[in-house]
Amino acid sequence: MSLDHLPQPTKRYQVRVADNWYTGDWDRSEEETRIDGEFELYDDAVAACMNIVDESLQHCLKTQKCGTAKELFDSYISGGSDPYIYPVRDEPEFSAWDYAEIKSKEILPD
Repeated sequence: MSLDHLPQPTKRYQVRVADNWYTGDWDRSEEETRIDGEFELYDDAVAACMNIVDESLQHCLKTQKCGTAKELFDSYISGGSDPYIYPVRDEPEFSAWDYAEIKSKEILPD
């Protein structure tokens, strides 16, 4: 299923959020994807994505028994929010998983 059902951005970038708990194929339906915000600047969209991941990691810390960065990251990828920027343009792609892995190591250093 495509994401054609989501409204097209009125600004240059739209931050969409999917849930990592979704275990189907990568075509996400309306139930698994929501729009979090729209931004004129790419850096603002990236900052919004980072904030979503930060909040998700904090939620994982509060609700899961995470004593290591790996446990925190594993908790995130199995149930955290997965933001991405639409449409993809010439800017580097933001990876919520890459960012979450780095932040997990900062939060729970070895």
